[in-house]
Amino acid sequence: MVTMNSLANATGAVAAFGGANFMLLPRWLFGAGDSGSASIIFVVAIPIAIALTLSLRFAAHALGPDDSKRAVRGSVIYAVITGWLRGVRTVLDRPTVAATLSGLATHRMVFGVNTLLVLVLVRHAGAVTVAGLGTAVLFLAATGAGSFLANALTPPAVRRWNRFIVANGALAAGAVIQIAGATLQLAIMVLCGFLLGVIGQVVKLCADTAMQIDVDDALRGHVFTVQDSLFWFSFIVAVTVAALVIPDDGRSPALVLAGSLLYLAGLGVHALVARRGLAVSSR
Repeated sequence: MVTMNSLANATGAVAAFGGANFMLLPRWLFGAGDSGSASIIFVVAIPIAIALTLSLRFAAHALGPDDSKRAVRGSVIYAVITGWLRGVRTVLDRPTVAATLSGLATHRMVFGVNTLLVLVLVRHAGAVTVAGLGTAVLFLAATGAGSFLANALTPPAVRRWNRFIVANGALAAGAVIQIAGATLQLAIMVLCGFLLGVIGQVVKLCADTAMQIDVDDALRGHVFTVQDSLFWFSFIVAVTVAALVIPDDGRSPALVLAGSLLYLAGLGVHALVARRGLAVSSR
C-alpha cells in the first residue's frame, strides 16, 4: 500500500516537473506577455481534454465506492455537506488516522510559515527580477525534490519499522531541521526546504496509508476530503497568522523557531493519539 502511494505521488511529481519545463517552450516562442500566457493556457487544455475523454470510458460507479449501508445518498449538496461531516466523525473515530492527519496539518503550518519567510526575504535580497525570483523558485524546487525522494525512502522505512514510528521520527527530525533555518541564510533555508520536503511527504504517505487501511471503502472518500481541507486550511491559516507578525524585511528567527515548536506539538499529538489507536487495535 505504501509503495503504491509512493508510486502514485512520484508519477504526479514527474508529470508536474515535465509540465513546468514544457511551459518554457511556448513562453520562449510567444513571449512572457499576454500572448505567451494565453498560449500556455491553450496548450494546457489539450491534455485536460484527453484525460476527460479517457475518463468517459469508465462506466458509472465503476471506480466505487462499493455500495454499503454507510454510503451517503441524496442530492449533491446534501451529499457534500453530510459526507464531509461523516468524514470528520470517521477521523475522530479512527485514532490512527487522526494521529497522522494531525502530523500532516502541523507540517503544512510550518511549510506555510517558511514559504512566507522565504518570499519576504528574497523580496529584500536585491534584484527581485533575477536573484529574488531565482531563490524563491529554487526553494520550491528543493522542497519538491525532497518530496520526490521521500517517495523512494518511505516504503522501505515503513517495512523496516512501521508507519507510526516513521511518522514520529519524521516530525522529530523536522523540529531539528527547522532550528537550523533560524539563521535566515537563504542557502541554508533552501537546504532545509529540501529536507523538510522529505519530512512532509513521509508524513503524507503515512496519512494516505492509514486512511486506505483503517477506513471502510464507503467512508474513505469522505475522509480524503477532510484531509484535503485540512491540507490547505492549515497552510492558509499559518500564512495569515505569520503575515500579521512578520517584520518588513522578513528577518524573524522567532517565526522559524515557532515552526520547530509546531513540529514538537505535532509530534506529541501524533505519538499520543497513535498510541491510543494501537492500544485499541491490540485488544
